[in-house]
Amino acid sequence: MSAPAEHWRRIHPRTPLVTCGYLLTLLLPTIALLIYRGVPGWIVWLSVAPPAILIPAYELLRARLTRFRVVDGRFELRKGVVFRSRRGVALERVRSVDATAEPLGRLLGLTGVRIGTGENVADEDSALRVFALGRAAAERLRTELLPSRGSERETAVLARWEAGWLWFAPFSFVSPLLGLAAFGGGYELIDMLGVDVDGTVIPEVIATLAGLPLWLAVGGLILVALVVGATAATGLHAESWWRHRLALSPDTIQVRRGLLTTRNITLERDRLIGVQLREPLSLRWAGAASVRAVATGLGRDDDERNRERSTLLPPVRWSPARRVAARIIGRESFPAEARDLRPHPRAARRRRIGWALAWVAGPFAVLILLGMLLTDVLLYIGWWCAGVGLPVALLLALDAYRSLGHTHDAEFLVSRSGSVCRTTTALRRADVIGVTISRSPFQRRSGLINLTATIAGGTGAYRVPDTDQDEGLEFARHAVGGLITPFLIDDRSSDAQRPA
Repeated sequence: MSAPAEHWRRIHPRTPLVTCGYLLTLLLPTIALLIYRGVPGWIVWLSVAPPAILIPAYELLRARLTRFRVVDGRFELRKGVVFRSRRGVALERVRSVDATAEPLGRLLGLTGVRIGTGENVADEDSALRVFALGRAAAERLRTELLPSRGSERETAVLARWEAGWLWFAPFSFVSPLLGLAAFGGGYELIDMLGVDVDGTVIPEVIATLAGLPLWLAVGGLILVALVVGATAATGLHAESWWRHRLALSPDTIQVRRGLLTTRNITLERDRLIGVQLREPLSLRWAGAASVRAVATGLGRDDDERNRERSTLLPPVRWSPARRVAARIIGRESFPAEARDLRPHPRAARRRRIGWALAWVAGPFAVLILLGMLLTDVLLYIGWWCAGVGLPVALLLALDAYRSLGHTHDAEFLVSRSGSVCRTTTALRRADVIGVTISRSPFQRRSGLINLTATIAGGTGAYRVPDTDQDEGLEFARHAVGGLITPFLIDDRSSDAQRPA
C-alpha cells in the first residue's frame, strides 16, 4: 500500500523560470544575429518559435510531474515527462549530497540537490538529482539524507578563501589552451558578423607582422596568447573557488565554493578512504599543490564533474595544502617530503631514462627515414626535435625517479609517483580490499615489481611502480595482512630443500 499523498513533495514552482531564462539569453542574440545578417522574418520566426513554445511547456510538465520523499529510511524520486522513472535508495547508501545554485537559480532563490550513492552513472540524467528546491527545502533535504551527529561547536574550519590563491591560476596547464581558444572564438565571432576574415583580417595581420623581426612577431603572438590564457584561467579559478570554505565536523566534510554558481558539497567521513596531494609540474614551479578526497560515493574518477566534487582544496602553498591533507586523515603531518618516503632502487631510474630515450629516438628515426626518402626539411626537423626533446625527456625522467616513494604505518599506506603530475596518495589500510603484484621480464631481471592497491572508491586502484621486490612484498603484506602469504615463496627454505 502506498504512503499518503502528503509524503510526496514537489520541486519549487519557479523551477521552469530558470530554463526559460537561459533560453531567453540564447534566443535574443540568435534573433539579433539573424536580423543583422538580413534573414527574412518568416525564417527567423520558424527558427525561434518552436523552442520558445515547446521548451517552456516541457519544463512546466516536468515540474508538475517530479515528486520526491524521504520515508521509512529511503529516498524516493519520481520524474520524467515522456519516459517516467521511479528510483529509490536506502539512506544508509547515501555517500554525499551536493547542493548547487546556478546564477539565475540564485536570483530566484533555488538550489539543485544531487545525491551520491557510489553508483557509476553514465550521464547526469541518470543521477539522483532534484532540481530545483528553495534554499530552506534544499537544506532540509540535505539534513534528512546526511543527518549531523555533531554540533556547530565541533565543526573545525580547515581553510577559507584567500585572494592570494588567484596567483596560482595562470600556472595551470590549461592557460595556453585558453589563449588559443580565445583566438579561435574571436575568429568565429567575427565570421558570424559577416566579416570576411580570410580575405581581409588575416591578410592585414600577416602584413603587419611581416614588417616586424621574426623573433618579435612570434614572441608577440605567444605573449598575447599567454596573457589572454592567464586572464581567462584566473577568471575561471575565481568563479569556481571564490568564497571557498572547507569545514570538518565529527561526521562530515563540507566544502562550499563558487562566485556565480554556488556549490555546497557534503561528504560523509565514514566514506573517506584516504586523501591525495596533487602537484602538477607547473604548480610545483610555483610551490603549490591541491588536495583531493579519495572516497566512495563520488562516482567515476574519469568524469570531470566527479573530479571537481572530490577536490577539497584548490592550488595553494605547499605548507597549507599538506596541513589540510594531514587534518583530513587525522594526522599531525602529511608524509610528502622525500625524507618521509622510502626511495626506489636505481634500476627504476634506469628504466625511466630508457623510456625517455625511446620516446625521443622513435620520432627521430621516423623523421630521419622520411627525410632521406622525401625531403631534407624533415632531416632538419628531426635533428631539431631531438636536440630539444632529449634534454627535456631526460629531465622529466630524472624528476619522475626522484618522485617515486612509498611508506606505511599502522593505519595508512602512502605512495608517491609522477612527474608531469606528481601525486602523493594516503589510503586507509583497512579499506584496501586487494593487492595486485605484476612485473615484466625486464623488471624481473632488475628485481623490481609493480604493486596495485585495489579500493572501492576514487580510481579504484592506486599503483606503486618499480619498487624493490622485498620492500614491495613487505608493503603488500602490510596492506592486506595474511591474505597474500599463501602466494609467497621463502627463498631461503627453497634453497635449503634444493638437492645438491
